[in-house]
Amino acid sequence: MIAAKSTTQLYDLAQRMMGFFEQAAHPKDLLENTIFQQGVQMLSSGQYSDDQLIEYYAGHNVPIGCMALEALSQRTLSESTIDDIIAHIGSRYGWTLFFVFRLLGIADNMPVVGPALLRAPEWWKEDQLILQILRDFINLRLASDEGLTFGALLKDADSQQLNEVSDLIGALDHPGLEPLKAEIQQASDTKVDREYLKAVGRLWEPLEPDPSVHVSEEMQSILNRMEQSVTGDPCRSVLLTGDAGVGKTTHIRALAQQLAGKGLVFFEASAADIIAGQSYLGELEKRLLEIIKNLGRTRGVIWFVPGLVGWVMLAL
Repeated sequence: MIAAKSTTQLYDLAQRMMGFFEQAAHPKDLLENTIFQQGVQMLSSGQYSDDQLIEYYAGHNVPIGCMALEALSQRTLSESTIDDIIAHIGSRYGWTLFFVFRLLGIADNMPVVGPALLRAPEWWKEDQLILQILRDFINLRLASDEGLTFGALLKDADSQQLNEVSDLIGALDHPGLEPLKAEIQQASDTKVDREYLKAVGRLWEPLEPDPSVHVSEEMQSILNRMEQSVTGDPCRSVLLTGDAGVGKTTHIRALAQQLAGKGLVFFEASAADIIAGQSYLGELEKRLLEIIKNLGRTRGVIWFVPGLVGWVMLAL
């Protein structure tokens, strides 16, 4: 528990340095300010835990937040503490961000560049001070041999977030960011926009095994041939024909279950689904182009088209 006297002293220091804080030309000027140094020394003491300093950093008192970050930079920080610092980046502003990236620049944890940039709000790419702070930070991390990567974080990023971080990387114009650009391109090329596909047709998920279906040796042989067609190189579409009730849908469902464990997504949309709501030829063409853009082997999507005489399974 922090003593009330210490809290009062801390806020008194922040109040006393407010005039200097408002007149300083650059956040690094705070490092030479005696009052700021006193605040950092106070927060560096053992009575303040890492979590308490994170709370000050995430709070509304900017001078104290900067002091807390400078105090944290003098400690050996756990991975969870670094994650907490990065988690608040998007809601922080210029002066606080200077101390955030000053801390992250010397952190032992890796990687931090990719996760930090992924949290960036849109306005960063327009702020020249932030861009310079980021370039200095990136140089520090590269000098410490950080291999720049987003890791698994892009898996949960939506298209807007990918576009925003791509724009920021473009504004930074730093040659060291090429690995991150490549990862963003890869994620964009392979991401499945499930919400868009659901708006047009249906996604077959989750694909649970149907206990009523017995896969015989003959049926398994057919499924293997179908799989080879749609996943081979080159891939080929498959047309299943036959009277109602002969098992076309059963075969395709069984194949979908067989391939689901290999990361493929199954999309069903008929001709009626595609033309629904389209009044003009240009609208239909635009929709078809958008569908094709969201499908294909790079995204791992197979398109099933039910028809009157059979099913077409398109491997685009």
